[in-house]
Amino acid sequence: METHDDYTVVRYPASKWVCTSLEVDLTQDHMKGWQDKFENGMMAMIWKMQNKKNKNVEADASSIMFDKLFKYIIGVNSAAEQIAMTAPVTTYRTQIDNNPNMEKQEMCFWTGTPWEDKELPEPINEDVYLQDRESMDVFVRTFPGWAISHDDWLEQEQALEESISDRDDVDMENGWYTAGYNSPFELTGRTNDIWIPKMATEVKNKKNQPKSDRYDTISYNVLEKTENYELREYPESTWVCTSMVTDPTKDPMNGWEDDYANAWDAMANGPWEDQPSSQMFQKLFAYIAGMNADYETIDMTTPVTTYHTPTTKDNMETQTQCFWMGYPEDGKPPQPMRKDTFIRERKAMKLYVRQFGGWALSYDDYHKEYETLKADLKGKSIKENTYYDLSYNSPFEVRNRRNEIWIEQA
Repeated sequence: METHDDYTVVRYPASKWVCTSLEVDLTQDHMKGWQDKFENGMMAMIWKMQNKKNKNVEADASSIMFDKLFKYIIGVNSAAEQIAMTAPVTTYRTQIDNNPNMEKQEMCFWTGTPWEDKELPEPINEDVYLQDRESMDVFVRTFPGWAISHDDWLEQEQALEESISDRDDVDMENGWYTAGYNSPFELTGRTNDIWIPKMATEVKNKKNQPKSDRYDTISYNVLEKTENYELREYPESTWVCTSMVTDPTKDPMNGWEDDYANAWDAMANGPWEDQPSSQMFQKLFAYIAGMNADYETIDMTTPVTTYHTPTTKDNMETQTQCFWMGYPEDGKPPQPMRKDTFIRERKAMKLYVRQFGGWALSYDDYHKEYETLKADLKGKSIKENTYYDLSYNSPFEVRNRRNEIWIEQA
């Protein structure tokens, strides 16, 4: 609509969003001054993501709200429907009781063009609600880089406010928006917006109006230890699993080290999410996020295991990925909603284990380690041609990464 040196005026059409909100004490921003504590924005984001599970560090409001909305779009909703991630993620900020240190923050995901003419599934979490936004005109200031703290956003909002201070069509009584367009993995081309509404912008809430340490790891006993491997005994255990038949030689991440500067670059710009392992992970994550018969949220555990078994066709194999469901005293897990997700009981097993560090992002990364372990076990009684690969870390963990190969003792 308008273009100026340091801002634009943009008209956004009517649209559908899924939202949640929190009251936030701005004096408790753990990321304040992050530039003095971390080498760069990526290191700050890694710390932020790692500390989501740290009971000694209170989770920040943006992470809490993002997690609730992310669960909705991955299927924790009344129809168990998956909705594609979109951009931007907006947060509408309004001051509470004229207190500059207290805000109501409302974070929303746009539900995308496929849902423009369809009824969205109802949220299951009572803190999540659907929102119909009328067409609205906003003043927009766009800026690059990392916007991690409240101060980062406020500095840009004040700059925009200054730029439009001579206009008489600015609606400052009803708050302002922040808009982020990038995932934490994207290192370059980062884009952020500040939106300040023009007069006569209206937002309507639709339904479900909101009310005014680390992961557990399955235990084992070490029966034998050598320089290259361990023999472990694992107890009976319960897992939630899903399977795919695939040609692992066509894993799109094979050879990623030759195509990308580092693992972060590969995850941000490579076909990481197209891998069978990533597709299976999303199905299992949806299950523990609440896409199950009891709509129960289940804690993430480690390790994530993927069992490889060859099929009768050349190069093809069945890959079965599983999340451990915890100890028996944690109770019987709820049944999955998806037909391609299932509960599996594993008997006690004795396994030869090779542990290695670093980034294992492809089939080739794991298979190379499998071949090494198999060679080390020459003469041992093992189950041939089948093995497990395992990961213990989130993508945000840079140090002390742990990966393993398991071969079952025959």
